[in-house]
Amino acid sequence: MYKLLSQLTLCAGVASCLTVAEGAVALIESFENPADPPAWQSVSPPNQTVNAANGANAATPLFSNQHVTLGTQSGEFITTWTLPGTAASGNPHVAGDPTLYWSIRYNAATPSSFVSNSISVTTGQFTADLHNGNPYPLSVAFVFDNTLVTNQLKRGPFIEVPPNSNGTYSWDMQNPIVWVTGGTNDWGAGTNARLRSMVVYTTSTPTIAESHFFVDNIRDEAAQTDVTPPQPPVLYSAEQGPAAGNLVVTWKANTESDLGNYNVYLGTDADFQSVTTNRMTFPTTPAATVPAGTNTVTLTGVPTDQNVYVTVRAIDTATPIPNTSEAGVALGARLRGDGGAVDDHVILDYNRNAPGSAEFTLEGYLHGIVYNARALSSNNRYFDSASAAAIDAAAEVLLPSATGITVWGNLLDGSSTSSVALTTESVTALTAFLAVPTANLFISGSGVAEDLSFRGPVQQAFLATQLSAALLNANIADGNITATPPLATFGTAITTAGNFDNISAYNAASNESLAALGGATATGQYSVSAQPDAGVVHTNKVVFLGYAFESAAGGDSGTSELIRQQLMQDVITYLTGTPVNDWQLY
Repeated sequence: MYKLLSQLTLCAGVASCLTVAEGAVALIESFENPADPPAWQSVSPPNQTVNAANGANAATPLFSNQHVTLGTQSGEFITTWTLPGTAASGNPHVAGDPTLYWSIRYNAATPSSFVSNSISVTTGQFTADLHNGNPYPLSVAFVFDNTLVTNQLKRGPFIEVPPNSNGTYSWDMQNPIVWVTGGTNDWGAGTNARLRSMVVYTTSTPTIAESHFFVDNIRDEAAQTDVTPPQPPVLYSAEQGPAAGNLVVTWKANTESDLGNYNVYLGTDADFQSVTTNRMTFPTTPAATVPAGTNTVTLTGVPTDQNVYVTVRAIDTATPIPNTSEAGVALGARLRGDGGAVDDHVILDYNRNAPGSAEFTLEGYLHGIVYNARALSSNNRYFDSASAAAIDAAAEVLLPSATGITVWGNLLDGSSTSSVALTTESVTALTAFLAVPTANLFISGSGVAEDLSFRGPVQQAFLATQLSAALLNANIADGNITATPPLATFGTAITTAGNFDNISAYNAASNESLAALGGATATGQYSVSAQPDAGVVHTNKVVFLGYAFESAAGGDSGTSELIRQQLMQDVITYLTGTPVNDWQLY
């Protein structure tokens, strides 16, 4: 438990950067209205691609709210590559030898180019938000024509968007660009350029036939005073407020000199099992806007008896378009209808990956709260959450409870030399917490024991004395654990073949085997090991998993959720000594 103590860069070639324009903007195409002109016409070189959903002379691309920007709609371009086979020739819009590439071009079909919202070739800043929904990289560029001489086509620079990641395409129209057809070294008689087409290609053989590529907020940002967004705010806590339906959200204050305000977004977990990469969709409209200098807000009218999630973005004062930061790790809560105290508390210690990177979303650092939240709420438990950063900053204090548990999640933190699982401040706070007889701790992660074993005597003592464990193997690549007594019901949650499966986004080679020390008990044996290598060590106040709870059972299917729910139920029952009301499980 804890108590409150105190109340994207625009990048060419760097696909992890993402800027959301929330101010005034000259939109060229937003994909918010299926009737938006113009239609997009797919153009494929011979013997190379067959366009599955956006055929020649078809209407605008599929409209999707899965990507890219904060719940708004985007254009989804679906292409079926010819596989197996070789890349085809004949796409002059691709640089180099076009026979090496799988490529497709989408032309503005009606009219042949965008007549309105033309971009100045001297002050224009062309920008678009992109998402590559494929397990292989894509390269993207946009092609423009002259407002007066339409056969003079220039292509902007290609940028690579890594697999399953967001990116921002940004082109300063004054910078050197490539002629596609006709023209000289300038724009000719015109002073403005118009969007004509988009080119998408991959130099590697696609691993799946159907390609999904999303584009959002194609815009002209003109003479921006600043294109550097603020740092993603670090959420501190999301907890019950002074009245029913109140949620107090706190975060670490940003330090940018041009900070304007923060937007706080409130969402639910309704889209968790959808195909969205980030697993969560927040409304476009913030639940609250907080001026710079304030780092807390009390949201009112928050739904109770259901999971809610929060995230915060920082916005600067750049003109004409304020820059908006990435969202960091999300927090969540399930509040009682009467405003009473919650049962359990979740602490997220996620520091390994930077917000906005492909790994941040794929490995669950944005949406990790959802795994814990759904497992707790399905056991009819009420909870709130905080970050380890709040504990380290002394903004939160862990408070024991005989009837509730503190869940401390680390995901993959600690399983690499650059990643710390538990800071010295966290170790100190957890040591003080576990010194109280009523403390109950459920801690998990793929690199906790590895990190504590090699980082110093204080961390080593914490692992041996407080967690009552020693590291046997830091790299068990396994998908099953056979559990052993005395935790009979606990064992059933991870006994059936396939129930413990580190498949989805987590590193299966980083699971830890643990030995029990100081009167603790080791439970379970990995199926690949000839030794009694346990994935679980437990005492009467600690359950320690040598793998991330978030990855237990693998994937986001209903079956996987039931297994995690049962696992959480067994942990709560074991630590508190009180059976959980599990009516929601069945």
